[in-house]
Amino acid sequence: RTYRVLREFDIPDLKTTIINTPSALAPAVEENLPAVEKAIRVNLASPIVEYGPNKFVETSFIFAEEGFFELFSFPVTEGEVSLHRPSTIVITEEMSTKYFPQENPLGKTLRVGNTEMEVTGVIANVPENSHLQFGFVASLKEPELNWGLNNFITYLLLQSGHSKDLVSQQIADLIQANTDPYNERDGNDFIPYLQPVEGIHLGQGVSVNIGSQGNILYVYLFISLAVFIVLLACINFMNMATARSAERAREVGMRKTLGSNRSQIALQFLGESVTTSLFALFLALALSQLTLPFLNDLSGKSLEFSSLTGGIELITIIGFTLLVGIITGLYPAFVLSGFKPSQAVKGIMDNGSGYYLRKGLVVFQFTISISLLVATGVVYQQLEFMKGAGLGFNEEN
Repeated sequence: RTYRVLREFDIPDLKTTIINTPSALAPAVEENLPAVEKAIRVNLASPIVEYGPNKFVETSFIFAEEGFFELFSFPVTEGEVSLHRPSTIVITEEMSTKYFPQENPLGKTLRVGNTEMEVTGVIANVPENSHLQFGFVASLKEPELNWGLNNFITYLLLQSGHSKDLVSQQIADLIQANTDPYNERDGNDFIPYLQPVEGIHLGQGVSVNIGSQGNILYVYLFISLAVFIVLLACINFMNMATARSAERAREVGMRKTLGSNRSQIALQFLGESVTTSLFALFLALALSQLTLPFLNDLSGKSLEFSSLTGGIELITIIGFTLLVGIITGLYPAFVLSGFKPSQAVKGIMDNGSGYYLRKGLVVFQFTISISLLVATGVVYQQLEFMKGAGLGFNEEN
């Protein structure tokens, strides 16, 4: 139910979308729209912060209204995080260590610009995948209401059961009533968009990736690549298992002669497949942990191995591994358990349609592999071209 208000300009000389909105928007929305439970303003700043001999220009600094910590759940480690009193400030654990390495920060005073601010609380460091990155949250002094300047980020909490689209239209009507009348010939300089906060990180919910640290299209791309790679491994496993059928034919024939039925033999081969899949999972996790630092250095990301081993994530991975083991084991189990004892003991096997299926799987496997190799080559060549191409001007001038 939490949204960020974006402002789109659609006028001849300016067609863009920004995250900043006027100071008058939040109070007007909260006062006039019953569908909005809470509206708060946030202002980004880069002030000089001082404490004793420490003096730094802090770029991760925000001013926020009371209600900020009700809208966003950052874990509190010390004190309280209410911003209702003026000239109060909440800092992260990182900033607490930076400014007060040997002291309790609560009750201490930081000089922010020309204002003395009391530290009332300490919160855990902001996760790196949060669109809001800050080390300080200071109480916002009530700004002068203005509809012309875009200097605040506005967040809304909607009442349960209310439509985002309906609220967007109501906000558009409210803006029109408080600003210059809409002029169709010149276009509209304030079209409001409500972007779900949970969609900001991957640029979802709006046509522009403002403030996004990732892109949902890349997530889909990597998932698709992962599916293809797992699919190739599954096909390879099935082909290898059926190719070894000659070696295991006599085993199957002897077991059937001694009384085993087809379902028992099929279960055995399925069990072998699942065991192989689980072994591959443990090997993959070990390799992931070893190579993750190199991947982070290469990609500039800060991925953590613990994100794979949380409760729901680990259950999902194990479940997927079992599913892969069962699917890849079904065909070999069906083929190998179907041998007739008399022919199997003599080493006589009927390839039948299985022969053509295996051939088809091999063709499919090589088609996907070659496609991935070609795509990788094209991307590499484009990156090399991008790094070496002339800019079209002399950058020294």
